[in-house]
Amino acid sequence: MAVLLVLELLRPGLADRRTPIPVLFSLASFDPARQSLDSWLSERIAEDYPGLRAAAYGKDAPAVLVRQRSILPVLDGLDELPEAVRPSAITRLNEALADGELELILTCRTEAYTATVAVGDVLRAAAVIEPISLGPEDAFKYLTSFVPEHRRRKWQPVLTCLHRGSTAPIAQALNTPLMLWLIRQVYLATDREPGQLSDTATFSKASDIKRHLLESLVSALIKSYPPDRKYPGRPRRSWNIEKSEDWLGYLACHLYLLKTRDLAWWQLGTTMSRRQVRCAGALRVGLAAAITFGLAAAITGGPAAGVTLGLAAGVAGGLAGALDSTSERTPAYADFSLRGRTKQLLRSIRNWLAAGLAVGTSVWVAFGPAAGIAAGFWVALTFGLLRWAARPVISAPSRTPAATLRADRRLFILRGLTFGLVGGLAFGLAGQIPIGPAARLAVGLAVGLAVGLVFGIVTAWPGYMTAHLMLSFQRLVPFRFIRFLQDFYWMGILRQVGGAYQFRHADLQDHLAAAYNASR
Repeated sequence: MAVLLVLELLRPGLADRRTPIPVLFSLASFDPARQSLDSWLSERIAEDYPGLRAAAYGKDAPAVLVRQRSILPVLDGLDELPEAVRPSAITRLNEALADGELELILTCRTEAYTATVAVGDVLRAAAVIEPISLGPEDAFKYLTSFVPEHRRRKWQPVLTCLHRGSTAPIAQALNTPLMLWLIRQVYLATDREPGQLSDTATFSKASDIKRHLLESLVSALIKSYPPDRKYPGRPRRSWNIEKSEDWLGYLACHLYLLKTRDLAWWQLGTTMSRRQVRCAGALRVGLAAAITFGLAAAITGGPAAGVTLGLAAGVAGGLAGALDSTSERTPAYADFSLRGRTKQLLRSIRNWLAAGLAVGTSVWVAFGPAAGIAAGFWVALTFGLLRWAARPVISAPSRTPAATLRADRRLFILRGLTFGLVGGLAFGLAGQIPIGPAARLAVGLAVGLAVGLVFGIVTAWPGYMTAHLMLSFQRLVPFRFIRFLQDFYWMGILRQVGGAYQFRHADLQDHLAAAYNASR
């Protein structure tokens, strides 16, 4: 309902330039003890809409939009916060509303809201709207609009139960839009025989029908939507039903451990234990150090030196990586398009000339003019290019999960190549080590790549890749993880919220998590 409300408020003709723009937020990540509503809204906008960080909008555009009350926050899911936190969240909302200019919409399950205001404050000056349940007649009209005439006989027992005032389990079960969607996908889309749904011996309670539909959903969707590239929005590959249910159950369970509804690829490492995170960090940094320094030593001193230095660097890098227990980093946005951005690139390099001059002067004094000029050139070009690439632009594409993954990976590669190529060239031309130019160039490339990898590791993609490989080897997630999420988004199991996914409904996530725990 929150999504449909936002879409309706955005309908052309309903809004004008003076009307706040409705923006949907999931309250699951709000921590009222740590931050105010305004600061949290600014953080979420900055992360979910990277284009607003473009230089053309000035400094801190998300905070300005919030401060000027240019947005209408649609806060979805007060009940997704821990029960003890909800009263303080209401207090924070009332503090933000005190200026008399903020407008907001808050959603919450009725029972959770009633329990919250019973021990704390109410949301002041708010109109409370409670949706009514669908009746049997509503379900009858919905199903008859989709059941083809030639299949009406098969559906007649179910339709007969959906008369006014019916107390049949099927009539009580089909009282929400979710349940109507489930019966449509499980029975109508698969041409499955629906007669058993009206059998009170098989389904004596409405909860039995709900559980049955949730249990059958994943297999029904996989069968109903086979891969077909001729149709847009179809899955790209066929997925095993049992494995898919296990993978979805695992992800549903760990979203509870993370206390969020957002399934973000850069948080995949947070599903691992602290020991696994340390092993992943050691593997990531150790391999990078071993490969780069090992190659440099092999080129300059032969294979034996390469193996020796590679092992030593790998061990040292592994120990350093093991100390980094950070398993989650927010992805960066990188845009390498030169169209309309040439002046920005030149300006970014110019801004780093002062730092390059300072570094170059220091190196000049220590190692001579050639080394100083090369070092200054390296600093200005490398950091200027990286700063330019990491700055969002107004025309940034929509921040889908796949797009954020590609952008973060590109920035990681750019950092490694920029440090390696530019640093290697500078070192090769101006290095003071008494070896040949080719060897100096090789050493410079290796050291530059190592530095680039270290700088690149602070992005989200390397941590995600390490966690992804470790979890896929344990068969907890599929090897083609992003493709899996995208295919199940197209099938309807997941929905997309900015750069993250969510399960289509909290009840679906609850069921998958419970089924996964029961099978272990």
